[in-house]
Amino acid sequence: MRACHALLAATLAVAVLLVPVGAATTAGAPAVQQTPTPQVDDGAPPDRPVEVLTLADDDANRSATRETTLDVGPAVGAATDAAGHELRTIRALARVRGADDPDAALSREFDRIGARAAGLGRQQRSALQAFADGEADARTTLLVLARVDRAARALENRRERVVTTARGEGATVPSERSVALARELGVYTGPVRSQVAAALSGAEPPARVYVSTTPRGVTLAALTESGYVRETYRGDLRRVDDASLTRSAARDAVAAAYPSLWRVRSAVDVDPARVSTVRMTYDGGELAATVGSRNRRVFRDAHRQSLGVAGTDRQAVNTRDGFRLVVNRSYAGGPMRIQLRTVDGDPVAADLTIGPEGGESSPVGTTGPDGERWLLTPDERFTLVAIRGNTVVFITMDPLAAPRTERP
Repeated sequence: MRACHALLAATLAVAVLLVPVGAATTAGAPAVQQTPTPQVDDGAPPDRPVEVLTLADDDANRSATRETTLDVGPAVGAATDAAGHELRTIRALARVRGADDPDAALSREFDRIGARAAGLGRQQRSALQAFADGEADARTTLLVLARVDRAARALENRRERVVTTARGEGATVPSERSVALARELGVYTGPVRSQVAAALSGAEPPARVYVSTTPRGVTLAALTESGYVRETYRGDLRRVDDASLTRSAARDAVAAAYPSLWRVRSAVDVDPARVSTVRMTYDGGELAATVGSRNRRVFRDAHRQSLGVAGTDRQAVNTRDGFRLVVNRSYAGGPMRIQLRTVDGDPVAADLTIGPEGGESSPVGTTGPDGERWLLTPDERFTLVAIRGNTVVFITMDPLAAPRTERP
């Protein structure tokens, strides 16, 4: 746990160990041989920056990486929640159909949905605070966020169906209020939350998820079969008033926050409102950034990227005794590419573990028949270990500085 979210660049320390596992060493510790000329970089931000929203520097935070797999308890709970949401939606539709005044009935249903959205906000804030304070573990926090995501999507489905039914009954739909509700609910959803919910229910393969929270914000990241997904919410930057942003104002806010991405954009779509969402596509990725109308700041973003775009060229390379270990480094929560090959270029399959420097490591899979593996980067100095038979190779390093948005 760190007292501050800022991840300062530090000098990379690299050590390589190639000894038989279990061999006798002084005081029971393996003898470490320094690589004569390790190739390292200076820890600066990635050379191909894809700007990301980061958590507040002045808020205490806590981070962890957790494997999400099928969990019978949460899966049953999700099915029960879905049935409950559908029943409440059916009742809402019946109230609108049976109302003498469909306009008033629609307004009341909007009130109910708004109250539930506010409840989701309180539930999320409580979960973020508990994790940041060390009172909840990563699994519990991810379960809550996945449940909030499912509930928000169910409420959005209810809003759409209620609006359609009310129109059929002759009601005049207040479009601004309807859109505002949709935007509010969208704040509590995200691609990583959805991935977590699907993995817990068995609908998607297991995934390792990075989670970092402050009392007012959260960053989630995951590696999927299709690439890298990341989402960040900053409650401290959320400032909304009654006036809607224009399309140009929303575009300008995102262009200022993500200058590198803006320069290579291929398409932009803007949904103007009090809470505006700007969607941008570029070669190998997508960005959805949400902007508040009062301060015109991005307070939420979601990225989907191919690994080729999300990865970096910042390498730590070590060659010794016929093995060449390469780590394409990244920032906290970012994807790092691991390669283990012989000096002749042949891939080497090896077991991998990762953990804090000097601390306990956890298994994270293997490099596979191609000698490669993608992992999520921890937010503190860590040691990556590759084990092939009786040979152990390890590298200790710091994460890179994040390619932060310009505002903040």
